[in-house]
Amino acid sequence: MKICGVELSGSDAIFAIVDDGNWQECNTKKITFGDSLDRRSARFFYEAVNAFARDQHIELFAIKQRQDSGRFAGGGITFKMEAIFQLCPDADVIIVHSNTIAKDQKKNGWLRPDGMNKYQEVAYFTAKCASR
Repeated sequence: MKICGVELSGSDAIFAIVDDGNWQECNTKKITFGDSLDRRSARFFYEAVNAFARDQHIELFAIKQRQDSGRFAGGGITFKMEAIFQLCPDADVIIVHSNTIAKDQKKNGWLRPDGMNKYQEVAYFTAKCASR
């Protein structure tokens, strides 16, 4: 199964693809949501996510869960981005709790693959967690 791990950080959706448990390098490493108050930015982000899912044959988006309140709460734009992923007609979406990701990473000793950018690490671990 081809899984795309997603970390929503600021206005970026950061990607790492895992296919049958192995990292697959991809030219598109992130998609940025433009002005959160502009309807056209939401439309562009929606179309970019759908095109990415189709072009990469993504079967599942695994999104790292963010806190919705408190000191480490995710920004409002990240919840808008999550909703757009959930509207994607070509792929299923699951939300993976950060504690689950950390526990699986520690248990399995996953390391960031050579050639992967450091900023993709959380997305990669999220995809690996969803692939088990």
